[in-house]
Amino acid sequence: MRRIHLPLVQPALLAAGLLVFVDCMKELPATLLLRPLNFETLATHLYAEASRGTYEDGAVAALLIVLFGLIPVVLLAKVSRTPQRSAALPVELAAVAAP
Repeated sequence: MRRIHLPLVQPALLAAGLLVFVDCMKELPATLLLRPLNFETLATHLYAEASRGTYEDGAVAALLIVLFGLIPVVLLAKVSRTPQRSAALPVELAAVAAP
């Protein structure tokens, strides 16, 4: 399992984790409903500033959301651009798989 399956699944797990991170970071309705009282996230701070009409005060939070969302995109681009290693069969499995 550790020598064969995990190296094959690792890029997909990394990509899935990054996509979930980006989705959760920008999910405002869930954040508004599930956050503890007196706890501000970037999305809730930006929402509060936009509600008040003070967009310039929320600009820093908006830029941080964009930057934090851009990091996983860059990482995904690097992962998809690197050639995948072909997992060589261990000697024991190669002997069994040979006809």
